[in-house]
Amino acid sequence: MDGTGTTTLKTFLEKLYALHGYLTPKIVLDAARPETSPAHAVVFDVDVGDAAEAHYLANAHRLIQSIRVRTITEMAKAPIVLRGYIAIPGGEEEAYIYRSLADLAAKPDEMKLARNEAVRRLNAAEQSVRVLDAIATGPASKRAKRALAGVRAAQDALTAA
Repeated sequence: MDGTGTTTLKTFLEKLYALHGYLTPKIVLDAARPETSPAHAVVFDVDVGDAAEAHYLANAHRLIQSIRVRTITEMAKAPIVLRGYIAIPGGEEEAYIYRSLADLAAKPDEMKLARNEAVRRLNAAEQSVRVLDAIATGPASKRAKRALAGVRAAQDALTAA
């Protein structure tokens, strides 16, 4: 998208924000419905059949992620609850595929892929906390510091594993 289109969409979102005091996907969706809206082509970029298919895939994705299992590790004294299926990079056909915990435990190469993905997500979370801290007008809040400490502790635990 060119600079003009981006500027128009930025203005569109700023007007919605001024009107509501916040943004939600529903607010943007409703405002983008008219074909004259500058966001219409961005929001309604596929036909209804393709949009329905994307919706069904999102539901299937949430279903896979909803399964939880309790497991006991040498490091944890009490059982911990984990997702039953873990995402790893999938290659050409799928961005990610999901493997069961048992399969990952039996396949060190895939376990390493899963671990690398977890570290990537932790790094992204840590960066988000840093940005929010930098934006804050005063010293970082206690919550932000605790969140960052939690992210770092999780990162250290992954590094040590």
